[in-house]
Amino acid sequence: MVYNRKLIVKKDILIDFVATVRDYNGNVVDLSVYESVKFIMVDSDNVVKINATATFMSKTNGTVTYNFTGTDLDTVGKFKAYFVFYTGSTKKLASPPTYFDIEVTEDYL
Repeated sequence: MVYNRKLIVKKDILIDFVATVRDYNGNVVDLSVYESVKFIMVDSDNVVKINATATFMSKTNGTVTYNFTGTDLDTVGKFKAYFVFYTGSTKKLASPPTYFDIEVTEDYL
């Protein structure tokens, strides 16, 4: 498993969450075999906060993105996020699974 940590300010939905999927050796994974991708974010109790369609930025370069919207970032806390890839109804996590530890913080400015 690969973990990455992201710190995000509460309600800052103007940012895009961009990730590059890599294998165990750090090589970019070609995502051309997949038809669609979803972004999943769960809280510390594994309650789903976000389960939404994401976008391939470049399948051959292994790059995906999710655009936060609405109430996605309205709750301060620690979350785990990941992308799920689909071919038809078959779903798959990246190999190795890439998880993102996301912490949503108050805006103290």
